[in-house]
Amino acid sequence: MNPSQDDPPMAREALLVFVGAICLILIQLMPLRSMSMLARPLWLDECITDLVVREASTSKAFVDLLAGGVDANPPAYYVLMRGLAFVGLHSPTTYRVTALICIAGALAGVYCILRRTFDPFAAAVGVAGLWSIGIAVEHTFEARFYSLLLLATVWSALFAARVEHGWTMRLGLALTAVVVCTTHWFGIVGLA
Repeated sequence: MNPSQDDPPMAREALLVFVGAICLILIQLMPLRSMSMLARPLWLDECITDLVVREASTSKAFVDLLAGGVDANPPAYYVLMRGLAFVGLHSPTTYRVTALICIAGALAGVYCILRRTFDPFAAAVGVAGLWSIGIAVEHTFEARFYSLLLLATVWSALFAARVEHGWTMRLGLALTAVVVCTTHWFGIVGLA
């Protein structure tokens, strides 16, 4: 297919890249016997995340802990993690699996962006290039908000590039822009 023609069936390809990214990340860890990356103890900043998520009182978590300076970031990530904790998914492994899913989703989004211009192989090479950056690998296993920020930023860029395709793309852009801006104070820079 010529990349300059109509957009390819990106939903199916994005899903394949998402599942493939998760599988490749886990396969990379197996020979290293590093599955402990998903269950290792929390470090200082992750302990702050855990403190905000574990706090029984929502008002104390968001007013006292976030606004009061324990972690002065906007609350989107904490709302997501508190929601998972509410349904019983609360552990260092949950935090890290959530980060892994966000990074895999971001890689799928990058694939979709590249696929608008390049053939599938070239787009996959671009995704591999992003995955090879150390900080992307690092944030795949951190209980912090950076993976969600990357996910929302990438998908807002994709929706912005496709905004002429109708109201669903505009809605996707609006929702991901809200997530970007409520995940980190510098999220607005990512949207600029």
